Amino acid sequence: MKHSILYLLLFSGILFGCKSDKIKTLSNLSNTSLNDETKKKTTQVPKSLKEKLIEKRYNKLSDINELKDYSTGWFLLGERNNSNKEVYIIKCSERNGDLKIILSKYFDEALGDKKNVISDLIEIDEFTKSIPQEKINKIDIFSDILLNNKRTSDLIALAVYEEAEVMSEVYKVWRIDLETGKFEEITDLSGITVINEDF
Repeated sequence: MKHSILYLLLFSGILFGCKSDKIKTLSNLSNTSLNDETKKKTTQVPKSLKEKLIEKRYNKLSDINELKDYSTGWFLLGERNNSNKEVYIIKCSERNGDLKIILSKYFDEALGDKKNVISDLIEIDEFTKSIPQEKINKIDIFSDILLNNKRTSDLIALAVYEEAEVMSEVYKVWRIDLETGKFEEITDLSGITVINEDF
């Protein structure tokens, strides 16, 4: 009988110890998952401007917080007599005139609210790091592009403005998909000429 009581006490001690270890383990797991969630929240990188604005619907660009301090200009790229292949290109500049962002947008009536939608975005700063400041003040986006002496309807170029018929300092060129409005960087600039429409 003494042995039975001793075994019973020993067994309940082991059982109680296991239960307590199980509770501690569950508590530790719970704290670990809470810590992991907290780490995820604090280490999440804020969205880039592109991630924030792609597919954003708007009436006026000034309604978008990230763009409200920019002055804008625009032009239309596309194939003549084919409105399904037209994309608006919007230049966003700081008040001092420095070009900062290029947007492409389309007009969407599908949801019945007739909104503009941003389809793609280029942040110019990433392409101008190696350009001297005096040239950055003259940099602009141009749409009158010749490729092997033939006019194109789907290219834009980042170039330094010159008082000349042809501008020779071309830094980047992008092809615009006239159906989706997406930019595709062109790496081979041979055969590309930028025409000064104002000369």
